Amino acid sequence: GDGDAALERIRVRLPDLVLTDVMMPGLSGFGLLQALKSDERTRGLPVILLSARAGEAASIEGMEKGADDYLAKPFSAKELVSRVEARLKISRERAAAFAERQRLHSLFTQAPIAICILEGPRHEFTFANPLYRALVGGRDVVGKPLLEALTELKGQGFDALMDQVLATGQPFFGNEVPVRWDPMKAGLQEDALYNFVYSPMRNAQGNVEGVLVCASDVTVQVAARRRIESLVEELKLADHRKDQFLAMLAHELRNPLVAITMALSMLERAKGDAATTAKYCEMARRQTANIRRLVDDLLDVARINRGMLELRKEEVDLRLIAEDAVSAIRPTIEARGHALSLTVESGLFPMRADAARIEQVLTNLLTNAAKCTEPGGALSVSLTQEVVEGPPQAVLRVRDTGRGIPRDMLNEVFALFVQVEPSVDQGAGGLGLGLTLVRQLVELHGGSIAATSGGPGKGSEFVVRLPLEN
Repeated sequence: GDGDAALERIRVRLPDLVLTDVMMPGLSGFGLLQALKSDERTRGLPVILLSARAGEAASIEGMEKGADDYLAKPFSAKELVSRVEARLKISRERAAAFAERQRLHSLFTQAPIAICILEGPRHEFTFANPLYRALVGGRDVVGKPLLEALTELKGQGFDALMDQVLATGQPFFGNEVPVRWDPMKAGLQEDALYNFVYSPMRNAQGNVEGVLVCASDVTVQVAARRRIESLVEELKLADHRKDQFLAMLAHELRNPLVAITMALSMLERAKGDAATTAKYCEMARRQTANIRRLVDDLLDVARINRGMLELRKEEVDLRLIAEDAVSAIRPTIEARGHALSLTVESGLFPMRADAARIEQVLTNLLTNAAKCTEPGGALSVSLTQEVVEGPPQAVLRVRDTGRGIPRDMLNEVFALFVQVEPSVDQGAGGLGLGLTLVRQLVELHGGSIAATSGGPGKGSEFVVRLPLEN
């Protein structure tokens, strides 16, 4: 009967379509239309206005006020039914599209991956699911263009990639793409790696109007994979070094065993010749000592790696240990044609240490220096004190004028079985255990060791730092 009654009835039971005359008592057709469009529940109802006012101006007025169709009187029943059927069909299609959009919205919201939708030439966010919002640090991005919402992405090319997807309609797949940004807006930019897909979104006409983005942070996974790859390479290198070590060990054991076998054979032929007997007995003793040295080094490394090496610590003076070690090894060093000097700063060097093991550290360093120095070179040992932070430290430096160490090997020389190059003293041999033992023994005493070198042909220096007692 009138617009007010119609509005009340509509609110009680929502119809599929509203067909209303413009001229009604109480609430007019235009008033009813305005009331429907202002209510969220009824805003999508299709409305057809009927009016005695004909002409284009009247039709435009009706459409501008929100009507879906405008029919001027007089009209035929067939035309009216046709208009109603058309509007119902459009309404059903809109409802289906809306339902599908809502379904996709629900799926995207619950998806186990970060998803957002950007539309238009400025790439404005129209949707961002919870995981995407978490990915960008909880920032409110919806309704903002990409480079305004995430300003730190400027200059990194992501907007250009989206332009490309909009222009070509072809998706873009990014794999482990580096992104520098500040996801938590904490003022600290960080580097991260992402896998993402930029997929074109098309409208009903097939035109690309937006980009669907699926993204995942793979920084941790990539770091783990690279670590595994690094460990695999380290294992390959360790396996290669082990093979080299076994070949070297066989060589190092074979030589003294051959010499001992020859000495025994010559002793059998000596038949009481005292000079010959003494000569070959000394050869056998010397080669036996070489084998014992190799075996002792192997056992020491094994004990340390298994945590079974026991240090016999006592109150000692590092000055005396250094002097005793240099005195003991001096004949051997000088026999190889090297000059050897010792410089000790005045004062005492009290510490709790295993004197024999500290002497072994210095002996191994000097032996290694001698192997790497041509005859006629110089070796030097200095002992000083330093106080930087905490208790004082003893600083033991062993220098040589030998062939030096390449820069990329300065840390590697302490690794097990590693040798920089074959020794210049081909008779000295070695298994690449000496510097490994030195580092392990120094660390067991709470100290540290480092190698420096000016490069090939410029000698090298090993610096040992050990804690002293106050």
